[in-house]
Amino acid sequence: MRIRTPSYYRQFRCTASACGESCCVGWDICIDPETAGRYRTLPGPLGARLRREICWQDPPRFRLRPDSRCPFLNADGLCSLILEAGEGALCEICAEHPRFHNDYGPLRESGLGLCCEEAARLILFSTESPLSFDVRETPEAGGPAPEQLDALLEARETALRLACCPAHSMEERFLLLLALGADVQDRLDEGGSPAEASRPYREEGFRIRTLEETAASVRPAPPDGLLRFWEEQEPLTEEWPLRLGRIRANPEGTASCRARLGAGYAAGCERIAAYFLFRYLLESAWDGDFLSKIKLAAAGTLLISLLDAQTLLETGDLTDRDRIRNAGLFSREAEYSPDALEAFREACWMEDFLSFEGLAALFL
Repeated sequence: MRIRTPSYYRQFRCTASACGESCCVGWDICIDPETAGRYRTLPGPLGARLRREICWQDPPRFRLRPDSRCPFLNADGLCSLILEAGEGALCEICAEHPRFHNDYGPLRESGLGLCCEEAARLILFSTESPLSFDVRETPEAGGPAPEQLDALLEARETALRLACCPAHSMEERFLLLLALGADVQDRLDEGGSPAEASRPYREEGFRIRTLEETAASVRPAPPDGLLRFWEEQEPLTEEWPLRLGRIRANPEGTASCRARLGAGYAAGCERIAAYFLFRYLLESAWDGDFLSKIKLAAAGTLLISLLDAQTLLETGDLTDRDRIRNAGLFSREAEYSPDALEAFREACWMEDFLSFEGLAALFL
């Protein structure tokens, strides 16, 4: 099997008690069956405590305290399980988070989720442009390759190039990504090659004509529909709907501050967009839905920039810590809520504000 990871993947180290947004607070921590079996029979005081602190429903999970902290998170912000029994005592989700792994037959792609503070720091402030990858081979066989895998890999490479193209502003890059997504989706729906549909976007003349045609046919619009959509999803934190509501209540002020974020800020947007494209776009090999993944990259990056603009508007400053926290807030509420992700995917095909024209209007 071939394993592909972003170059920053190998740099990740959990910051444990130094983390300001601990993954041991506010999350349901489900326990995989193999680890649950070990916990049921673990001897001694630690085993007895584990059995007391686990809710043995399906799936088993740790009983969070009233303050939403994991019962094994001690006063110093460290894991009692690791301190007493080593990292091998952790359940799968605790051992793996924030890593994700996507299998495509003979190819596995692994990365870091944006919801983690340290992972977001690596993603946002990596000096690499464009994003590069490490690839290694393992003896593991893997399964059969999905249809169109190589063609979709080429189409994604085009998308990653567009996200990092210095010849265009970030707004222009997202307009081009949306147009690419629409063209590739049309080709997939017709049974054709997504790679062939993506190749014209590597030519500067084609990109310029596409931007001119889009500007001539789409009128600028505020992100009210997008904000309302996310407000209507079941929130994981109280902060999320409140932040969205404040952005929607002051669109002019937020837009003005977003325009002030500057060219240096755009580098972080580029890397966030590349993160979304890497994490999700190849899943279209299984479900045939290329376009909604492009729309998630565009909408997600835009919403994170609006959260940043709101922070600047309300505090007069935007620190690196603010940017990490805002990216993590969106990721937690959108990426780590299966219901919200599915609702977004469906809305991409049903709602005008997530049509090509509706999203393109937000970048003009």
